Amino acid sequence: MKANRKFVQADEAVSPVIAVILMVAITVVLAATVFVLVSDIGSKSAKNAPQIGWSDDETNDRWQINQAPPTVPWSGFQLKASAFSASMTAWKASVNADSNAANAGTSTGTGYVTITVTTNMAGGDYLEFCAVGAAGTNIEFVMLHSASNSIAHRFTFAALALCA
Repeated sequence: MKANRKFVQADEAVSPVIAVILMVAITVVLAATVFVLVSDIGSKSAKNAPQIGWSDDETNDRWQINQAPPTVPWSGFQLKASAFSASMTAWKASVNADSNAANAGTSTGTGYVTITVTTNMAGGDYLEFCAVGAAGTNIEFVMLHSASNSIAHRFTFAALALCA
């Protein structure tokens, strides 16, 4: 009998109010977790950068596309130069040696420039870079995929030729 009396007299248990609050909190957390897993929230909001295979050609100051998905437009990308040489005042980029060198990008600063070419990328296409003012040295170019805000390609040219 003494053992039963000790059990009845113990006041060390969790109060019923705190127990109910804990159980409600656990239920809410579990319900929210199940809802997120079942509803697949956010699956349509994230965009991935397209997978494009590049080759860098230092001799001709080019980036060449080896392979690209057939529906990737050039206009979905932006170009940026990391820095300028002391005498280089700007840079230009053209797609596939188009006579309009400004069709891909022209910049006098280091901000991003949207590519204005409206065609889709294809294997064999290339971007050709040149310097305005004077030849450039150690110029890094970065291509950013606008929709996913991720870097598609980057390369540093040791010597960038003067635009013709």
